[in-house]
Amino acid sequence: MMMNKFYTKPVSTLFFIGIYLCGFGQATLPYTLVFTSDDPTAWSGGIAQDGSGGTQSISGGLHIEIFAADASFNLLPGSTIVWYDNSYLSSGNSSYTAITPGPDLTVTTDGVPAMVMRSTDQAHNFSLQSIELYDWGGNPGATIATYDNGVPKGFINVTFVGLATKTITQADELTPAFFSDIDEVRFFPNDDTKFWMSFNNIALADPATLPVSLLYFQGAIQDDNSVALQWETAQEQNADHFEIEQRDSGQQYAKIGEVVAKGNSALPTKYLFNCKDVKKGLRFYRLKEVDIDGKYEYSKVLSLGIPYDGQTLYIYPNPSDGIVHIKGGQGKIRKIEVYNSSGALLQSMENVDSFSSTVRLTGLPEGIYYLIFRLDSGVIGKRVIKK
Repeated sequence: MMMNKFYTKPVSTLFFIGIYLCGFGQATLPYTLVFTSDDPTAWSGGIAQDGSGGTQSISGGLHIEIFAADASFNLLPGSTIVWYDNSYLSSGNSSYTAITPGPDLTVTTDGVPAMVMRSTDQAHNFSLQSIELYDWGGNPGATIATYDNGVPKGFINVTFVGLATKTITQADELTPAFFSDIDEVRFFPNDDTKFWMSFNNIALADPATLPVSLLYFQGAIQDDNSVALQWETAQEQNADHFEIEQRDSGQQYAKIGEVVAKGNSALPTKYLFNCKDVKKGLRFYRLKEVDIDGKYEYSKVLSLGIPYDGQTLYIYPNPSDGIVHIKGGQGKIRKIEVYNSSGALLQSMENVDSFSSTVRLTGLPEGIYYLIFRLDSGVIGKRVIKK
C-alpha cells in the first residue's frame, strides 16, 4: 500500500543509510550505483555501465547503461562518460563525485541535448528509488521522463538552486507511479536545447507495481470560498478508503472527511472532496490512504488559503495559450508558484510589485496547472488550463 511521494519500503532509504557498494563482483537488488573512479577503458563506446568505474554488476538479469544522447535520445556520437571529483565539479558539496559527459572540448563547452539511463534488455524493468543530481552548467531546471517498452509513463520537472547538489527520491519528487516498473529514464533541459548534467548514487529496486498509485493530489479555491480537493489513482489493490486531513498554521492535523476507495482496479479512478466553511487564511491538506488490513500511507501536503476581504484575485484568459494575466486585490504578492498536475514546482517568482502582472506558461506542455499566490495575510490558489 503506497501513495505518490511517500514510498516507504525499506529500499527507499538506501542512499540515506549510507549503503556504499564498490569494487567489482555482483550485487542483487535493491542496489545503489555509486561510481567512485575514472575507468574510461570500461566505458567503451561512450557508455557508463554497472560494473564500471568502481561499481558492482547487478545480478538477476538487470544491466544498466548510462550515456549522453542526441535530441532523439540516441547515443550522442563522439561523447564519452567520465568520472569527476569535486575539484572539477565545484558543486558546493566537497564530497560529491559524479559521472558526466566529456571529456572532449565540444561537450564540455556546449553541453549535450540529453542523458539516458536504461536497462539493456526491455524485459528487465526496475524502479528508480533516488538519484543525486548536479547541473554544473547553471541551467535552472531539467525534465526527467520515464518509459516502459517505448511507452511514456510520466515526467517531472526539477529545479536547481545555486551550485548545490540535489538528491530526489520517491519520498519527494520522484512520483512513484512514474518511476516504478520502468526500463528507461531520460534527462533533458526544460528551457534550452542543451545542458550539463552529472549524477551519482543511483538507488534501484525491483520493479514492483505499487498497490495504490496516486497520479496527483491537488486543490483549488472555489467562488464560494470552499476548497475542492481532487485526486486520481492509476490503479488500486486492497484499498479501503481515503481520509482527508486539514491543519491550520501551528495546529495538528484533524480528519475532516472520508471517501470510500474503489478497492481493486487496474484502471484510473478520480475522486473529489469539497471542504465547506473553510476559515480565511492558510490551510494545509493531506490524504491518508487506508488499506483493508488497516495499514495506511500519507500523500504529499497541499497548502491552500482563503483570501481575506479585499484580496479577490482574477486570472485571465483561462484557458490560456501561455500568458496568464493577474488582476485584482491590493497589496504585494510575496511569491507566485506554478505547479503541474503532479504537484511538482515548475516556476517561482518572488516579490511581485502588484497584482497587475503576468505569469508565463510558455514552453510547458498543454494541461492543467496551479498558480499559488502567497501573500502576507494568506494564500490564494488558482487553477489554469494551458491549451
